[in-house]
Amino acid sequence: MHLSPISTRKYSTGYTIYESKGRPVSHHWSVTVSSADAIRSYNNNGLASPLTSSSWNSGWKGIKQTGRINSMMASGDVLTTFGVYCTSGNPTWK
Repeated sequence: MHLSPISTRKYSTGYTIYESKGRPVSHHWSVTVSSADAIRSYNNNGLASPLTSSSWNSGWKGIKQTGRINSMMASGDVLTTFGVYCTSGNPTWK
């Protein structure tokens, strides 16, 4: 029997919307984590707050996943006050 170690990490994700597109109202946002043993998605959906800001950040969130973590990538879409849907362009692993 082989037991994989549990990896513990933290992530922070977010976005900034160009003001010409309106202010963020809500978002469907996730972070996908890939390890040697599994791929898992972490939900960050919610309302943008406050409506006076063009940016949102998840703050630091802890995750635990079996196996060594190989990569993390955030992506999603945002509904703005102008009724525009903005999507993540080229998310990157850092």
